Amino acid sequence: MKLGLDFAITGFVLVLLLVPFYIYRKELYSFFYSKSDFEIFIQEVQKYLKSTHPKINFNFSMIQKTKQQKNPKTRQILIIEDIVTQFTNSSIEIPNYTNPVDKDWLWESYQQNSKPYKNKLPKDWSRRKDIIFKRDKNCCQRCGQKIEFDTSQIMLLKPVKEGGGYNVENLILLCNDCYRVLNSNDLSKTAKSLNIMDKLISKVTNV
Repeated sequence: MKLGLDFAITGFVLVLLLVPFYIYRKELYSFFYSKSDFEIFIQEVQKYLKSTHPKINFNFSMIQKTKQQKNPKTRQILIIEDIVTQFTNSSIEIPNYTNPVDKDWLWESYQQNSKPYKNKLPKDWSRRKDIIFKRDKNCCQRCGQKIEFDTSQIMLLKPVKEGGGYNVENLILLCNDCYRVLNSNDLSKTAKSLNIMDKLISKVTNV
């Protein structure tokens, strides 16, 4: 009888001890297991790229390729450089702008000013940019980044020298980085000064 009572008391005490562990199991797990700085870095980079440049399908094979790199910070830099290279080499999927623009968006001199004249932008350029900004939903058509009107860029899909004009079907909205990449004569040099490079470098952890 006494053995049974002792067993019951022991069992009750164990339950009392285990209940707090069960309730706070997540906190205890986080305390005993914390992610390394490198894991946090990768997580932050992937999260940033997915939310900021959703149209570009980045490959993260460099994580495995740099596994033997002894210096963690050097490894992070190598991964960033690879990501930026992918960004600069990424192609652009041209949206279908063959449908006519809503007539309510146009104005009397629209057609006339759509024709190039001495390599000068048309007088109503800001108005055309406003249309493109709204049509493309303030989103870079190359990388998918949400952009502000003042920092957005407009590019001609078909250059003037190839017969392109300033009609809105020939205009596309881009972020500063994508505009610079698509108009660069030296991608390796341009890559070093892109905003995406600065943003990713800022995520390098102090290891």
